[in-house]
Amino acid sequence: MLESPLPPRPPQGWYTDQADTSQWRWWTGDAWADFRCVRDPDVGVDFAPAAPAKNEPAGPPMVAASVTRTPNDLRDRVPAHAVIEKLIELQAAGQHAEMRSWHTGAIGERHVANILSNLGPEWTVLHSVPVGSDGSDIDHVLIGPPGVFTLNTKHHPGKAVWVAGRAFRVSNRPQHYLTNSAHEAGRAERLLAHASGLSVEVFGVIVVVGATLTVRAEPLVDGALVEVVSADELLSVLRAHRRNYSDDQVAQIAAAAMRAETWSREPMSVTSAGELDAEFERIHARLGVTPMPASRTVRSPTATRPTRQPRPPIQRPSRPASRPRKKNKKKESSLGSLIGGLVVLLIVWGVASSMSNTSLKDASPQQFASQGAEQLALENAASAAVTAIDANSPNGTRPTSLIVTRGASVLQTDAGVTLVDLPDGTTADYVVSADGASYSLTLTGPEYASSVTVPSPSEEATP
Repeated sequence: MLESPLPPRPPQGWYTDQADTSQWRWWTGDAWADFRCVRDPDVGVDFAPAAPAKNEPAGPPMVAASVTRTPNDLRDRVPAHAVIEKLIELQAAGQHAEMRSWHTGAIGERHVANILSNLGPEWTVLHSVPVGSDGSDIDHVLIGPPGVFTLNTKHHPGKAVWVAGRAFRVSNRPQHYLTNSAHEAGRAERLLAHASGLSVEVFGVIVVVGATLTVRAEPLVDGALVEVVSADELLSVLRAHRRNYSDDQVAQIAAAAMRAETWSREPMSVTSAGELDAEFERIHARLGVTPMPASRTVRSPTATRPTRQPRPPIQRPSRPASRPRKKNKKKESSLGSLIGGLVVLLIVWGVASSMSNTSLKDASPQQFASQGAEQLALENAASAAVTAIDANSPNGTRPTSLIVTRGASVLQTDAGVTLVDLPDGTTADYVVSADGASYSLTLTGPEYASSVTVPSPSEEATP
């Protein structure tokens, strides 16, 4: 006679709830916890932890096993939801050293969420929105009258952040934050347009927390503006955007955004908001992290929405005033003919001289309409130079020297690799560290002596 096979055991740590056999409950090893979930019907009901006290009060919540379900409303997710789940996972595995960086990220996201709570009721705010099938998420998604904002929080306590054009550097080390933010906004735009049936405008925003932020020129990625702001100026930046959608349209986009299936078809590991918040507070207390330093922003006067500077008007010589005609005076007529001939000769000589000097660009520096125009041109050149230097630094070793070619105003490496075109007459001062890992580059303009310096690592200690 064959014995009936035993039903499979429940996941480790989960047991049939003695008060309700249709669900599982988490056993800490010492007490029942308040983690519950629907029981898999294929798993037996006759398993329980060793000698539990039936009515024993719940002990402190411990790490729960993953429970997969698809929530109906993403508004149920707490700030840093995915990060906290990762912290719980690392804690369970005893990987305490790895918890530090994740904990820093969670603090930044929750700080920004606290700021966003001051937005009015016309805004819908979602946190830790899972996207795609690779486990990634968007820190915050905002839906309001101007449109949709995807916020990416970057918490760099005490660091120096420098932004210009396509360059984003933390302690003088290049980061891919701008490209990632632009990609994130573009993907959100496509997903929300499909789910809502409306044309949706999505703005990518990077929120810098706890760092000194220097914005030399507003960042542009493939023609799209990615806003980089400190946490302190976030609300004012959001409120400065003009209304683009009616209240009904905002509600339609928000209804699509809060559905999990709009963003991903993958099941998600979810724990209740209250349990996640409580567990994070316990982790935060154990790590004993010092309070977060305040952010500070230094924004170049020319960094407010870059616009194309008009070219200075071409200065042409004024035409000589016409002389009154003299009748019946042959001497004056002859003199006039002589002067006319001399004028023609001067014009011919001037044209020839101008043509001979066109090859000497450095002898005729580019003219700028204002100091601001010169500063903007230098900032754009510095941003392009930073990107090019990084691209020509194999294994992180910087070029040993840079030169500005005479007559062409081109910045090149000592190996002859062209990095960027410079405004005519610009000078460059390049200093590289002994180990070749860091550098500073200063560009100085030809007319107003404006200058732009890519910060060296020693500047990261700037308060």
